[in-house]
Amino acid sequence: MLFISLTFIIFLLIIFPIYFVISNKFKWIFLLICSYIYYGFANPKFLIFLIISTISTYFVGIKLNKLNKFEEHTQKNVNFQKKCYLILALIINLGLVFCFKQINFINNNLSLSFILNLAVPLGISYYTLQALGYTIDIYRKVAKPETNIAKYALFVSYFPQFVMGPISRFNELHYQFFEKHNFNKEQFIYGIRRILYGFFKKLVIADRIGIFTNTIYSNYNEFSGTTLVLTIILYTFQLYADFSGYMDIAIGVSNCFGITIQENFKSPFFSKSIQEFWTRWHITLYTWFKDYVFYPIIFSKFVKKLHGYLKNKNQLISMFPAITAIMIVWFFVGLWHGYQPHYIINGLYNGMLIVIYMFIQKYDIFKNLNVYIKTLFTFIVVVFGIFILTVPSLTDLGNILHRIVQYPISNNILSELNISAFLFYDWWIIVLGITALLVVDFLKYKNKFNIQNIKLNFVIMYALLLAVVVCGIFGETTFIYLRF
Repeated sequence: MLFISLTFIIFLLIIFPIYFVISNKFKWIFLLICSYIYYGFANPKFLIFLIISTISTYFVGIKLNKLNKFEEHTQKNVNFQKKCYLILALIINLGLVFCFKQINFINNNLSLSFILNLAVPLGISYYTLQALGYTIDIYRKVAKPETNIAKYALFVSYFPQFVMGPISRFNELHYQFFEKHNFNKEQFIYGIRRILYGFFKKLVIADRIGIFTNTIYSNYNEFSGTTLVLTIILYTFQLYADFSGYMDIAIGVSNCFGITIQENFKSPFFSKSIQEFWTRWHITLYTWFKDYVFYPIIFSKFVKKLHGYLKNKNQLISMFPAITAIMIVWFFVGLWHGYQPHYIINGLYNGMLIVIYMFIQKYDIFKNLNVYIKTLFTFIVVVFGIFILTVPSLTDLGNILHRIVQYPISNNILSELNISAFLFYDWWIIVLGITALLVVDFLKYKNKFNIQNIKLNFVIMYALLLAVVVCGIFGETTFIYLRF
């Protein structure tokens, strides 16, 4: 039941009226039932792994809280016991993620034939991190556990943000489920507008660009470097429209329920540095790894001692612990996407860029550089990173780069762009769609996109609906980031 399917629209048309008719006391139960129906609709077997993740992190959270209370009352050190329980939760949940993400790898190398019939559970990479974030927060004493397992299950399985994020924090999301949520006209209209904008991004922009990029990538040996570079750039916009479009739908649906979930994209292509970019793109994944991987490494006793030893040495040497921590974090970010070499390389590539930016900041290099040049340069390195991430294999990566260098200029670029099933009309829609996308992002970047007028909201909604109906690409499609 993908967000862009007719089934999902019917699902929403059924549950929205029921949600606002039933008592506030039972709304959270209704959302839990809807979330499990939504997930079970994809594959009932997937529910088994969701339940394993929910139960394991729930009971570990309860046990950690008991140990926290025991430590407060007795002043006895129970860190070892707490670490054992936390490690248990990590092994169970991350073990499932890594095994399922690498089904083919495990089968080919270890001959575990029974794995062949198991598909990767939908959303396991996301709900696992969300559940583990809850567990770590209790371990750190920054969150109190939910004692009602059904209420906790809703936090883990809440369907608008379940499959591809955003990855929510317990303290920010959980309490909202149990507040009073009466029908709010303005909030509901805003939610519908976000849903329609997500449909516009996905069906009008992303899927139309996909017709072109899929054709080029499947026959890249037949095209010049000019066309391939254009394809790589367009694929970046395709991925952004696809992924952020999903987020718009998720946030919009949740807003209709009166529940706010975190933004996952904030005008990323207007970033002036790679560091700023990662505070605007896939925000909740970046902050999760920063809070739960980077900080534990950088504040560990070993790293503190190492930093204390190196701080009086050469300035470059003193930065070694921070650089190492950054590269480890980005190695794991790459690993989160998959075991394939190009995912790992993409992670290390982004880590390397952030390390380079650290030196640029430290030594005030390019401090007088024009802001537009900074933005353009950031966009270029981001495009190349996305190219590494999304290319099918290292072989394809090398072949495409070789083709770009070997045949950089096309003798007839218009002929190359005139592929079958792609009309001049489609190019106009892509150009206008990307332009509209960037204009809206720019207004948001400048904090000038705040439409309160209800009549204007209705005009925008009708325009978006018309654009989707007239210009949308309908048929069998999926979201790009579901592969991760």
